[in-house]
This record gives sequence, C-alpha cells and structure tokens, in this order.
Amino acid sequence: MAHIIKPYLKRVINPESVMANALRLAFKPSARKDYRLRSRLKNKKQINWWLIYGAARTGTTYMLDMIASCSQLWISDWCLDNILKLVPEFDYIKFDNKRLLRDISNNILDNACLGSGDPLEFAVKEAYLEYEEYKMLVRMWGPPSRAIFCFRQPAGYISSAGKHFKGPYEISLNQLQELYIKLFESHQKIGGDVFEYGSHLTMDDYISFLKPLKVDKRLNKEFVYKGKDSNEHTTEAMWVAYHDFKKTNR
Repeated sequence: MAHIIKPYLKRVINPESVMANALRLAFKPSARKDYRLRSRLKNKKQINWWLIYGAARTGTTYMLDMIASCSQLWISDWCLDNILKLVPEFDYIKFDNKRLLRDISNNILDNACLGSGDPLEFAVKEAYLEYEEYKMLVRMWGPPSRAIFCFRQPAGYISSAGKHFKGPYEISLNQLQELYIKLFESHQKIGGDVFEYGSHLTMDDYISFLKPLKVDKRLNKEFVYKGKDSNEHTTEAMWVAYHDFKKTNR
C-alpha cells in the first residue's frame, strides 16, 4: 500500500516568520564543512539518528520540523520502500547486498537536507513506514536512538486524509480505513514512543516530549491545529484499534 501513498507525500518547510528564516540561514554550514559532515557520517557504522513514523496527517511533519532544528541532516518521505527491497539472498545469486545498502546509504546522506544544529546527526521521517523497510534502515545506520510513532483518533485522521489524497494518487476510503488499523500493527514490530496528535496540543507539548533535545522556539512556527472530524467515515474496527492501542500505550 505504501507505493500508492508515498509518491503523493511531499516535504515543505515554510516558516511563518522572517526571524525563523534568518535563524535557519545563520546555521547553514560552509561548503567545506558540509562536505566533511557528510563524509564523516558515511564512514560511521552507527549514526545518532531519530525516526518519526505513522500515518500521514498525524502531525509527523510538524514533529520533524522540531527535530530537524536539532539535527545536522534530515529527510522526509523519500519513498524508499521500493529501492530497499533487496535481491533475495539465495546461495546461487551472487549479488552484494551489503554493497548495495552502503551505496544507497551514501546516496541518501549525500543528498539529505541540512538541519539547523546539534546534537542529532540525522532525522528520518517516513509516513506509512513498513517493517521490512525499517529493517533496512537499521542495517544501514544501526537502530535509531529514538523512534516516535504519531497517531490520531479515527475521525480526525479520516477527514484529513480523505481531503489530502485526491487527484492522480487518490486513495479510496476503504484503503484509508485499512491503513489506519495496519499502522498500529506496524508499531507492535517497530516500537517507539507514542505521540497523539490533536487539538489539545501546543508547541510546548512538543518541546517537552522531545526532551532532552533543546528545541529553540525561534526556529519553529507555532502549532495550530486546523483539523475537523468526520465520524461518518470511520468504522467500528478503527475505533477498537485506536482504543486498544491507547490502553496498551499509556
């Protein structure tokens, strides 16, 4: 299902204030420093990286904005699932999957976006991340120092996702409903800290959740929740999955 959704996902940083833009530019390294940074990370077996995943329309982009302000490099929704499906490791196939993963990793690190600072080396956001894809990320960079799973109550999710996934990459209502439940199953395998997206949140909630990162408010836009609910498009199975997940992840 990810191959249907991911081409539609895009990452755009659009800070609301001139101050935020000016501060981001102030952190931009020189070309020489940028080259040294990427070369150093490519030579490391274990990178200090954080992972953000979950369904689209659950606040993953805002979460990444916060983390990217404390990270040297970041990527968002690069649709890596297809290229990370390696050649089967059968005895008769003489293909170097380790080399392939190394080449993919180097390509990613060479082209990842520059963040605004430290202490993280890399931040990765992948909506609709599947477990097989996650395992390949771990083979490239080691386990993430922290994984964050974003979720949202069914009525808010289905309303936002239904409006967002239109046009050439339109996703049917039934598919969105199935994906919602499937993502909770993904968390059982991948794990990570859980964060519920909703109207109750403020920027300070994000900053508190992301400790020990020291997020600078000046580098980020204020949190504004604009979502609306669409209860008529939810299913009983979605609500059961949501409530069961909350009970086991308090």
